[in-house]
Amino acid sequence: MINKVGIVIVSHSAKLASGVEELARQMTQVLVPIALAAGIDDPENPLGTDAMRIKAAIESVHSEAGVIVLMDLGSAVMNAEMALEFLPENIRSNVRLCEAPLVEGAIVAVIESASDANLERVLASTRDALSAKISQLNANVRCIEEKEYSLINNQDTIPKSTVHSRGITIVNPNGLHLRPAANLVATAARFQSEIKLQNLTTRGKPCSAKSINQVMLLGVRQGDELLITAEGEDGEEALADLQKLIQEQLDNPSSSAPYSSFLTALEGIPASPGIAIAPAFFYKSAPLEIADEKIQIDEQLEWQKLQQAIQKAIEQLENLSRSSTYEVNSVFAAHLLYLKDLELIERSRTFIFEQALSAPAAWKKLIEELIASYQALPDSYLRARAADVEDVGLRVLRLLSGVDSPTLNLTRAGILIAVDLSVSEMAQLNSGNIKGICTVEGSATAHSALLAN
Repeated sequence: MINKVGIVIVSHSAKLASGVEELARQMTQVLVPIALAAGIDDPENPLGTDAMRIKAAIESVHSEAGVIVLMDLGSAVMNAEMALEFLPENIRSNVRLCEAPLVEGAIVAVIESASDANLERVLASTRDALSAKISQLNANVRCIEEKEYSLINNQDTIPKSTVHSRGITIVNPNGLHLRPAANLVATAARFQSEIKLQNLTTRGKPCSAKSINQVMLLGVRQGDELLITAEGEDGEEALADLQKLIQEQLDNPSSSAPYSSFLTALEGIPASPGIAIAPAFFYKSAPLEIADEKIQIDEQLEWQKLQQAIQKAIEQLENLSRSSTYEVNSVFAAHLLYLKDLELIERSRTFIFEQALSAPAAWKKLIEELIASYQALPDSYLRARAADVEDVGLRVLRLLSGVDSPTLNLTRAGILIAVDLSVSEMAQLNSGNIKGICTVEGSATAHSALLAN
């Protein structure tokens, strides 16, 4: 009996993957090995993909004939690539990730596998899965064009473009800060349209509304004119949702404005009103020493180490989000977007493969560049977001270095004194014993200060 090419279907939705499998199996009476890697084990948030599930699915259908992996979008692709890194070489070399659309691709792949086609033929046919639909629709387009010829003098009846745009003025004193930006990116990601933001006031270049880093680096401040464009069939709906989101979260200055500063005898910058008297507790986190010099490395091994650390950091943040207050959860949700930003991940990969940097050195360089970009922004509130980038970066670096996260445990009441505190450090504090916090650095608009309140 000839082994048949195995098919793995990767989707954010278990129901979607099951439906695709059911449809594909109707195409042939021959039993083709199909495995699903879809959804995650979280009843409240079941949508997502997992690299280890994809790895297990590939192994379950692997044979000498090979395996084709079909993915829906976004993190499914990234996790499929990560899954390959975990496989032994003898299996990995016989697996192909296919960019074909999920439904059409699965149908063609199953038909080809059932006919005992080899791996490369299945891959080529699957990649060409849309040709029949394209041919049919092009024929329909030609018919439509003939009908439209008679309407040439009535241009108002013909859609001129699928590009939609709206202009919005930001009235919030803090501009487009991290939590609303994270919600904006998450909302934009729900739509198929290509969505871009442009800060007209600063004459900045348009950027993807689906990248948290690009959105934050726009440096949108109070009074700035923001242009949102969406190109695609659901573009108008996307703009309506984004405009509503921005108005609800940013048009109410009192919802996120920091406390007004007032001077004391110490001439500090207060983040909240009140007076506290208690023993001082001094805290200092141990610095991480990461070598920057280029060394002889195994690039593939370092890339695998970095992907594993990022995945572990994602799991940590997801667990923290589920067990935290709404305020902490919203900040950690924004932190997650940095770790899932494909452009940032790809840049760190470039540092490893093209500059021969180790995984820790490559990640450290990426984070330092991001921090410098935020610190160069003209608005003090947006500059404070560099602390969030540093917090995310340190989480991954500690995982890469095998260093445990610092613990803060005040066994009695006191005033905590530190150079600065990250959101991660702030989230683990026992508020019952903390009577006050004083830091040398940071700002009243830092997320650690906002969470402390």
